[in-house]
Amino acid sequence: MKVGIVGIGSIGSTVALELDKGTIPGVELVALAARNKDKLETFSRELNRSVEIGDLNSWIGKCDLIIEASGAATVDQIVRSSLANEKDVMILSVGALIENKSLIQLAQEANKRIHIPSGAIAGLDGIKAAAFGDIKDVTIVNRKPPSALKGSPGAKSSQIDLDSLREPYTLFSGTVAEGYRLFPANVNVAVAVSLAGVGVDKTKMEVIVDPNIDVNVHEVTLDSSIGRMSLFIEGKASDKNPRTSASTAFSVLSYLSQMVSHIKIGT
Repeated sequence: MKVGIVGIGSIGSTVALELDKGTIPGVELVALAARNKDKLETFSRELNRSVEIGDLNSWIGKCDLIIEASGAATVDQIVRSSLANEKDVMILSVGALIENKSLIQLAQEANKRIHIPSGAIAGLDGIKAAAFGDIKDVTIVNRKPPSALKGSPGAKSSQIDLDSLREPYTLFSGTVAEGYRLFPANVNVAVAVSLAGVGVDKTKMEVIVDPNIDVNVHEVTLDSSIGRMSLFIEGKASDKNPRTSASTAFSVLSYLSQMVSHIKIGT
């Protein structure tokens, strides 16, 4: 399977370097795109194998799968271009689907898939199973250090000085649909949970800034007709970007491995 990646930030660069090393037999990195052309050229020289670099549309025909690792603002264009060229696409900025719901319909019409890896969360297979029954309640609490929430619309509108906090503070409590607009770079996990379950309008979410932690904590509680579920994930932030969990890039690699494997375990 030939893969092209759009975006070489903390996630895209990690995935690209692992694929370049041949970490997943059967998956080959063949192309890269990024907004910063100089950074793209410099990064491509770090690779052992030659890859195409440039705008997405200049190399999209050479790929079987396009991976978006470039942010929510780019999702619409990347998915539309991929589907128009009859390519499957993987998106990491899954929250963008809230404001671009038509992309799912386009994928159905093109008979292509939009792949969404688990990212920084676990247990999506259990939530998907519960959704075939009756999910009565599902809540996700995102607890993060101040550095992970700085600059977000939700933090700005709260008028809270994140640097002076000494105790945890709840910045938001509501639905995932409402929370995404306030924390677009921080709630991809919550959107993934909601898409696996009862949707963004029925999934409850809290965002807590906690000055006493240096990890990203995600807690999911679910009550359904098949039982109750409780998930606790304490994930380290990426060294390159405090808003990104270190596990996200490896979730992508795991997903890619499943795509070419002859045995599939869970989802």
